[in-house]
Amino acid sequence: MLNLASVNKKNNTGIMFLVAIFILLASYLRFEHFSNGRFDGDEVYQVHNILHAEMKFFEWRQVGEFTCFKADYFLNYPVIKLFHGNIWGMRSLHIFIYFLGFVPLYFIMRNMFHTFVGYFVTLSIICFNNTLIIHSFEIRPYAVLPTLSLLSYYFWERLFSSQEVMPKRIKIWWGVFIVLMAGFHAYGLFIVFLPAVYHFLKVLENFSIKEVWQKNGMYLVTIGIISFSVWFYYALGTRVIYHPILSAMPITTFEYFSNPAVDLIQFLKNIFGNLLGNKFLYVLMVGLMGIGLGTKSEVKFKILFFLLLIVLAIECVFLPTLMEGYVFVQRQFIWVIPFFAIFMGWIWDINIVFLKRKLKHLIKF
Repeated sequence: MLNLASVNKKNNTGIMFLVAIFILLASYLRFEHFSNGRFDGDEVYQVHNILHAEMKFFEWRQVGEFTCFKADYFLNYPVIKLFHGNIWGMRSLHIFIYFLGFVPLYFIMRNMFHTFVGYFVTLSIICFNNTLIIHSFEIRPYAVLPTLSLLSYYFWERLFSSQEVMPKRIKIWWGVFIVLMAGFHAYGLFIVFLPAVYHFLKVLENFSIKEVWQKNGMYLVTIGIISFSVWFYYALGTRVIYHPILSAMPITTFEYFSNPAVDLIQFLKNIFGNLLGNKFLYVLMVGLMGIGLGTKSEVKFKILFFLLLIVLAIECVFLPTLMEGYVFVQRQFIWVIPFFAIFMGWIWDINIVFLKRKLKHLIKF
């Protein structure tokens, strides 16, 4: 029988079984959603641009998605050309990237959670979130962003938390990947550096800034300068090209979300509803009542995680959208949903551990 209150080597098999069940269920829901064998209108437009648009890597001009840089087009071009006419073949790269996302997710959960409840909550949100389902296999950059956010979080966790110095060869390859990630999409820079800031602040609990700098300082500066330069080049080009277009379009920013200046409560309901992604998951919000439970360190980093990787992350999407007058829609913060799923799993995990300790203490008396 599984012990829901703790995870150890004996029931590690149970965890793997739980993860496998959720992967199968999540995959079934996604394959079922795309079983009609057709592209939607946005995908047709994207595929057309991939096949016919002139894509020069160093050219400012973007094609298709306003917020998508060149990377997704180059990534998909050989696959679209190879499988042109075969819809599942054309989707195959994004299907692979979807499955790839479970690898960093598993290791993140294993490092954070001490109970089966934590795994169950996080995997439930990942599995049943409608936004993740709808965009999971589509030929648009939104299919890739959740996996990128998980890979980014896992890399920075490895870099900062490891007691040993990461091998130079691995750091170089990760550095290349981080730069490509930053230049993948308009949100790429946020996906890369918000987890970096979180793990940097977290490691300062045990190490001084001097120690962190001696270990990774020059590496961080180098990656930061290159990543920001690549991102800024394409971001500036995108704005120069599309700002006049957006200004002329009759777009309402709050077409799908309530205006927070008018009804903040409803706006927050919209946000959290989409982060959970399914009405029957709303009950999980009860866990937030225990956000103050745990050690001082746990409470501090839970709040930091929430503020940096959820609140600030959504603000990084919302404010530019508002300033540009573009529509604000949930797919824009699809990359925040995995962070929220991890956060909710962590909340429940600490709640269970805390309550277990309290019950043991009461039983003794």
